[in-house]
Amino acid sequence: MNSVDFRPSAHFTLAEAMRSQEAVRHGIDNQPPRNVFSALTALAENIFEPVRDHFDIPFSPQSWFRCQALERRLCWTSFINWCKRRKREPDEESWAIYFDRKQHPKGCAGDLELPGISNYELAKWMRDNLEFDQLILEFHVWGKPTSGWVHASFVEGENRGEVLTIGRGRALEGLPDYD
Repeated sequence: MNSVDFRPSAHFTLAEAMRSQEAVRHGIDNQPPRNVFSALTALAENIFEPVRDHFDIPFSPQSWFRCQALERRLCWTSFINWCKRRKREPDEESWAIYFDRKQHPKGCAGDLELPGISNYELAKWMRDNLEFDQLILEFHVWGKPTSGWVHASFVEGENRGEVLTIGRGRALEGLPDYD
């Protein structure tokens, strides 16, 4: 199958998987290689489609596939902090180790929000109803339903079911208990 004909699932397209305003602004070709097509499909079918079906709201992932150049551009500060915590030099060897653990470049992670649904409620539903590798409520502020976003990943094989809340320099296990 060539890239032109590839569609990850019934409601999600290759164009959505590779869309990035940051890539456009900086002239980065964010075309996924064919070897990530199966991961794009698995994420769409196991995360995006069930979310769309349950909430009955069409949406497009905010961020999905990221090539190495785009990941470097978007995650440089995070990489520097990762190096500091591990007392590593921020060099190409460290970047290779850091980059290898990232899921967006493998096509198995995406960030999403749904119009009219709080990101906390979305994350709660996903936690309770889907199989996933990671589910992260990122930069959500209680009382501001549209703040932050939900990061979700699905890997072919064994998924960890890890749930985190990340923001303001900290990562906490699970979701906050606002109920």
